[in-house]
Amino acid sequence: MIPNIIFIILFGGSFIFGQGPLWPTDAGRALSSNFGEFRDNHFHMGLDIKTNGKEGFPVYAVADGYISRMVANFKGYGKALYLTTDENNIAVYCHLNRFSPILENVLGAQQARQMRYHVDRSFSPAEFSVKRGDVIGYTGNTGASSAPHLHFELRDLNNRPLNPLSHGFSLPDRIAPIAREIAIIPLAPDTWINGNPLPQTFPLFRDRSGIYLLPDTVNCSGTIGLAIKAFDKRQGAPNIYQLYRVELAVDNNLRYTIVYDQLDYDQSRYVNTVVDYRLERLNLGEFQKLYRSDAYPTLTIHKSKGNGVLTLPPGYHDLQIRLFDQAGNRSIIKGTIFVNPPAKMKIESISRSQADITFHLRPAFGSIPIKSITAYSFTPYGFADEQLQPLEIIARGKDYSIRFDRRKLERKIIQFIGINKLGAYALPIHWAADNTARDIFDITAELKLSQVEDGLFLQVQTNVYSDAHVTLKIHTPDRVYDIPLMRIQPTVYLSSRTSPVIFDNMNYIEVILTAKSAPGETKKERIIKFEKKPSLAIPGKTVTVLSNDRLCSIRTTSNSVYDTTILWIDVVEDNTVPTPGKQLSKVYQLQPFEVPLKDSIQIGIRYSKSVTDETHLGIYFYDPKNERWTYLPTRNRVKRRVLTASVSSLDAVTVIQDPTPPVIREVFPENNGFYNYRDVQTLRAIVDDELSGIDSREESLSMVLDGARLLIAYQPIKKEMSYRLATPLEEGRHELIISIADQSGNVTTKTIRFTVD
Repeated sequence: MIPNIIFIILFGGSFIFGQGPLWPTDAGRALSSNFGEFRDNHFHMGLDIKTNGKEGFPVYAVADGYISRMVANFKGYGKALYLTTDENNIAVYCHLNRFSPILENVLGAQQARQMRYHVDRSFSPAEFSVKRGDVIGYTGNTGASSAPHLHFELRDLNNRPLNPLSHGFSLPDRIAPIAREIAIIPLAPDTWINGNPLPQTFPLFRDRSGIYLLPDTVNCSGTIGLAIKAFDKRQGAPNIYQLYRVELAVDNNLRYTIVYDQLDYDQSRYVNTVVDYRLERLNLGEFQKLYRSDAYPTLTIHKSKGNGVLTLPPGYHDLQIRLFDQAGNRSIIKGTIFVNPPAKMKIESISRSQADITFHLRPAFGSIPIKSITAYSFTPYGFADEQLQPLEIIARGKDYSIRFDRRKLERKIIQFIGINKLGAYALPIHWAADNTARDIFDITAELKLSQVEDGLFLQVQTNVYSDAHVTLKIHTPDRVYDIPLMRIQPTVYLSSRTSPVIFDNMNYIEVILTAKSAPGETKKERIIKFEKKPSLAIPGKTVTVLSNDRLCSIRTTSNSVYDTTILWIDVVEDNTVPTPGKQLSKVYQLQPFEVPLKDSIQIGIRYSKSVTDETHLGIYFYDPKNERWTYLPTRNRVKRRVLTASVSSLDAVTVIQDPTPPVIREVFPENNGFYNYRDVQTLRAIVDDELSGIDSREESLSMVLDGARLLIAYQPIKKEMSYRLATPLEEGRHELIISIADQSGNVTTKTIRFTVD
């Protein structure tokens, strides 16, 4: 056992400092990341301090206290120290190369006793006391670290992370936050944003005074939420950082505040409720929400009594969003929201000549004249072509005439979007050139379901333009639901926001195309049937979802979803083929991919009886950010020929067999090498695997030197195995055996023989 010796001063060479906490390293004060940044499925809980791409800078005790915990791990924080201060905080130093000599000896003793590299040991206040400025370790690149740096955290005694930059570790900063875009999100049925029921994003423009402005007044009606794409900057660094504080005010009334001053590890997985997950999954960028849905939990960063959800009365409203960093620099976003239902307009008549075509438009009802109209041309296949420039515009009372070059309209469909003099957007209307519309029996259709907060949209897209009337019906055992559709583009039809509940026990969906007919003609109709069968997922209950071929399944837990939603499984026709490896199932897209999960779900995929070799099989999900298939820890139920795994997001999944073993390369010492004993201080090897990845469990990685197993370190990002020798090797011949495994069970062993003199 390690004796519980009281060290009055454990580390020599204390420095004389002023009051307040000491900066944790002299490597510099430049940050690559700050507190609260959004990461995949978690918040960043500290500061990443740059170390100029190097390791070995000393790290200091930021205040008087004691070392309360040491950790050594292949993953996560790597080698880390926890300092409990006399001010009742905990300072955490992560990714260290090594500890101070005494602590390094303690670590070695613990590893030798347990015969494991992994150590997690806590200490009492009487064991390892430190003074402010004592050197307790050295910066490094251990654990899940992509480059040398110091990850530094400050926590309270309940291990809740605090923002160091607002708790004594201030840094100079002269640059105000930067805003890029704003998103307006519909949050209730019959909500419209500039004549569209879907979420809309708008660029922001900075005026000469430094204020960010919306490009124009936004016309809304119904219930909305706002989200912003914005970040902080610091002088002398290209990095972007999380904001410290954001305030939303409407008509000078504060409606929502979010402050990154404190977080909670139990809340970290809820990061996808703060970022607009749908916009991010659609590759539209990282938008931070300025509202909180009732289904989502209240986090420590939420500082408002209200939830930021806006249902504004008719009229004009002043919008202001204030962005702050820790140094108090401020940026302001301003805009105007005009609350009014969407207008409607119609084509009253059309005048034609050999050179041009003139459209005469007017409000469909009401007395508010049209102020402006924008026209866009589309191909018969629904592809956007260009914004049309009119030859002439004439506005008289309610009437609005707009003339175009006739050649620009040949074989085109024109979409008109109007704004009346109040500022209300009109719903789009369409006109098609002669002989452009196709017969309904020449048309194919695609059905998409798009989940948004508190509901979903059904979208029908045809392959070519038709002047037919398009409707949709949902068939359940109890009733048939008629879902109205609005043409939002020449070949795209969209429902209003629909409750997921109507999909419970659904049988199938019908899309009905009804051709125009003259009086007395028989009505011509075409029905396209879709076998899509979503299942209703409800918080507090479990549900099982099967793909149409019944070979892929989803099973939720009672905690998998935040709110009532639907789940279904699509088959992906065109997918990225894994290399290397052999794909042994279809690719299944778990849906709706734009909805965050509260907790993981279980998936299962049955593989074919034709698979005779059942080894090295795994379920993989497609990572769109890195454009590669990624292994999921998989269980093979051989008798049932079913693979199971857990996923935390709704991605594309498939079964892949990985028969290729991992590789060991860049070994030091080299095979048959001759070395002076002074040159062999650390044994190293770079390992790699192209598909399932290296299994980073300690039992799957080994170095055996002259018959003795070494307690090696492993850096999973660099894929480096290493062992620092405590004493020089003896002269003579030595044998190093390296063994590694990948996650699908392939094993590679390499023997290195070298000589030391």
